[in-house]
Amino acid sequence: MTTSGDMQCFACSTTCGECYDATACKSCAHSSNLPYLQGTACQAQCTDGYYSLPGSFLCHSCGQWCLTCHTINNCSKCANAYLLDGTCRSQCPTLYFANLVFACEKCSPPCLNCANSANCLTCIPGYFLYLTHCLSQCPLDQWAITSLNICNSTCYPPLFYLASSRSCSYSCALYHSAARLCLSLCDSGYIANQTYGCQPCATADCSAMLYFQLTQSQL
Repeated sequence: MTTSGDMQCFACSTTCGECYDATACKSCAHSSNLPYLQGTACQAQCTDGYYSLPGSFLCHSCGQWCLTCHTINNCSKCANAYLLDGTCRSQCPTLYFANLVFACEKCSPPCLNCANSANCLTCIPGYFLYLTHCLSQCPLDQWAITSLNICNSTCYPPLFYLASSRSCSYSCALYHSAARLCLSLCDSGYIANQTYGCQPCATADCSAMLYFQLTQSQL
């Protein structure tokens, strides 16, 4: 190296091929046992978080969260992150879960999202989540909420009970009871009102309301 004042030349470190000063290398001596340049230091090989291209002695950064890699877009191990398709992510995306080796693994259908390979969180359309499993049909003591793809012990308001399909719906084709059970006709002693709800029928108003119910059921 040279000084700007008196133009004296000083030798670089023995590990440097070229240098900026006595401690900062610009390149490394390839014949030495520290041939790889990482930053301004010569190394025996690139350290974690860095890689070198074939035939090159220059260490490049692997990228954010990447601990070991082959190239900038081909990470093989992450630090405090999860590996997916050669890149490191702060968390696994939808359809994937983080396995025990901190890699993102795809959920198996019919799971849509999952906690691990055995426990589903949500299901693909046509399947319903019951506990941690996706089923094509809910158990007999459960109701299928098709809008959410889940099984539930009740159809909570504003949902109605569809007994024929053991499912829950936001509306009924015809009538519904006070307990929100969908009906093709109101039960004996009940009559449909203008909002298609079945209510107790008083003798004085049965005729008019019965006519309305029968007319609507024939549409």
